[in-house]
Amino acid sequence: MLAATVHDATGTRLPDARVTWSSADPRVVTVDPARGVVRAVSAGTTRVTARVGTVRSSVAMTVVPPPADPAIVESVEIGDIRPLTVGETSRLPARALNAAGAPAPGAVIDWSSSSPEIASVSSEGVVTARAAGTAIIRASAGGRNAARSVTVRAREIATRVDSPVTRPPPAKTEAELRNEIRGVLATYTRAIQSRDTSAIRRVYPTVADAFLTRWQQTFKEATGPIQVTTGTIEVLDVPRDVAGAQVRATYAGRLEFRVGRSDQGGPYTFTATLQRDGGTWKITTLR
Repeated sequence: MLAATVHDATGTRLPDARVTWSSADPRVVTVDPARGVVRAVSAGTTRVTARVGTVRSSVAMTVVPPPADPAIVESVEIGDIRPLTVGETSRLPARALNAAGAPAPGAVIDWSSSSPEIASVSSEGVVTARAAGTAIIRASAGGRNAARSVTVRAREIATRVDSPVTRPPPAKTEAELRNEIRGVLATYTRAIQSRDTSAIRRVYPTVADAFLTRWQQTFKEATGPIQVTTGTIEVLDVPRDVAGAQVRATYAGRLEFRVGRSDQGGPYTFTATLQRDGGTWKITTLR
């Protein structure tokens, strides 16, 4: 509200003088002609004038835009996703950003798939490959959205061609065998830490779906990184220099992760049975 003080030619104040108000640009500010109440309309600068008869006085007024609400989503960013094989899962990262390019507080991202029968997506952004083909995964928040295409490949079926002459693989020392087993278990550990079920399946091709489901539940509940400490390997069987030789090994370590505000995890041990076919080792059972 603006106020005007009126004086006559001698400087005497005239409290009962009737003042009329006007705005030079009502697109910037409007003013009540009788009360002098100014309302900001849009950003800009103009002048408001008080008039009594032929006498007038004006004042400059500037309107600035309000600061942007940090909770308003201006854009959604979604990460890349690699091709998947049927049965694999992968977490797809996404962020809802405000006008300043920072994460919009309180923004909730909704996920959807153009073809759930090919690739479905959970409310946490975990994509599950279900059938060969291509699907579009979308992340939406605050009326904004982003999309990524995911390709799902059929699971390869192993075939075997018998050779007329089968040669045994070169003999391995126990030290070489221990190093090979350590490499397989290290890959399995990295797969757990990175929440990558496809990497688990590469080193453990016969893993049961129920086993992967339990790990996916752990991945979903863990709010922080999953850490697996370096374990120890003990070879239980004497290596045999024949194709398909089975050698058992034990691996002891510690699993640590956070669920909510409490730390969970503890020491665990498991026994892995590995089988060598030529120069490649795979986990065949895990208990």
